[in-house]
Order: sequence, then C-alpha cells, then structure tokens
Amino acid sequence: MGIGLAGCGADNPSPTGGPASGEPSIVPGPVAMATRDGIRVTLTLERAPLPSTQRTRALIVVDNLSPEVRSWQGGGCDFLATVTVHTSVDVVPDPGRDWPGTAGRFKRLVSPGSDPADDGPFIDERFADAPERMFCPANIAVNRLEPGQRLQMRADWNGEIAYMAAPAGPATVSAEFPYLGQSEDSVDPLGAAVPIVVSLDTKIVDTAVRFLSAGRVIDAALSDARFAAWLAEGDATTWQEADFLTHGTTADVVLSLLEDDVSTEGRATVDRETGVVLAFEVTPP
Repeated sequence: MGIGLAGCGADNPSPTGGPASGEPSIVPGPVAMATRDGIRVTLTLERAPLPSTQRTRALIVVDNLSPEVRSWQGGGCDFLATVTVHTSVDVVPDPGRDWPGTAGRFKRLVSPGSDPADDGPFIDERFADAPERMFCPANIAVNRLEPGQRLQMRADWNGEIAYMAAPAGPATVSAEFPYLGQSEDSVDPLGAAVPIVVSLDTKIVDTAVRFLSAGRVIDAALSDARFAAWLAEGDATTWQEADFLTHGTTADVVLSLLEDDVSTEGRATVDRETGVVLAFEVTPP
C-alpha cells in the first residue's frame, strides 16, 4: 500500500481483440466454461493441484458466438475479468508488535492489515511482477464485443493468501466477466454488471514454505537500527510514500521522504521466512 501515490495508467491497457485464432500461452490444465447470450467465458488453469507459495497462471478467454454486438463494463485498466482463488479455511495473519510513537504510526500506514482472509487475487500478467505499479484511471466505460470476436487475459496467482502461504486443502478458482448486455445502446455504464461467472474446483498442496505475516516482517524492519534511524530522519510531514512490497521469499519495507523538494527513499529488504533484514539502502527517486 502507499501514501501520496501519483497514479499512472498502463500503456494500451485494453485486452487484445480479434478473431478466435490466438493460441493460449499456458499449457492447458483444468478447463471450465460458462455461456450466456452467446457469450462464452472459458477459464483454464495451467495445472492442478495448485502449489502454495508458487506462481500459478490462468487464461481467461471470452468469445462472442452470437451474431450481434455484446457489451461489457470496462474502464480503468480494462481488466477482462476478476479472477480469484477461494480457500476452504481462513488465513489469520499475526498482527505482530504494537509500536509506540512514530514507529507505530508508520506501521499502521504501511501494513496491509491482519484481517482473516480466504481469498487471493490472480493479477493481470501485465502487473504480476510489479503489482505496486498497477495504477488505473478512475473511469468506467462500455466496451464492445463484436460478433465472432475473442478477448483474452492471462493472470497469475502467487500462491499466497493475505501475504502468507495459502493453506492446503480444497479450493475454487472463479473468473467473473463483467457482462452488461446485448446492445451497447441499452446499457448504462454506471449500472451494475451482471457477471458471467465460471468456476473450477481444485485443491492447494503444501510446499513446506512458511512466510511470516506482513506485520512480523514490518516489525523486523522497524527493529533494524538502520531503518529506525531513517524513520527518525524526518517527522511525518516529510513522509511522501510508504510501501510494503513482496518479491517471492523477500519483502521490501519502504519509506520515502520529501524535504526541500528533494525526495529520497529508504528500503529495508527482509527475508519473509526468517525475518532477517538482508539489506538497507537509501536512494534518490
């Protein structure tokens, strides 16, 4: 999460439209389909079961099999579908330590929270390696799906729920295509879409990897003398951005300061399995 972020849209964010001739970029695994009004939504996973803490890819394909234009709700980054994995049990993250003063204020800002969760997102592959850059325009639009047209979206799940290893057991992956109606002239872009939903039952298997909760990882950064000194460099009025970013087995705890129109960033890199602070660096923007 961040504070004071300046959003920027992705270049050409719309899914690629065209004839139904594109080949999937993943090795087909389990497949499920749902159809309404001649719109067929297909969800393919690259494998089953899904390994915890490891990346799994999904392919969503939407085909207009009807002879008429169909409409779907777009805008923003024009995500073709919302794809989610749902687990059978909740993950309850450890909130970690309560810090006094400035450290406590920083932790409240940067923490993604510790509420129980039983679902995790598949991220559009354009942003899967850097989800923190997924800033989309705040607009809503009606998109056309021409007769015979196919749209595709590829998305990745990192094998985590609430920044922790996904629990082993039964799971369901669902994709929701935001379908609006049969004619672009009769739909309200601000109205609620009635999604076409396709789901796959699967399971998650344990990979014996355990991640500390986000709260504990942030605690590790705050306990590091170098990061603590950086935090003390300026009061909250100089804070420009605070982020918690994960990269596989490591996480970055970031605080940027803006003083005299000069921005600098302090970044602590923490091992998510052990809580060891691997590095701390201060860099210009």
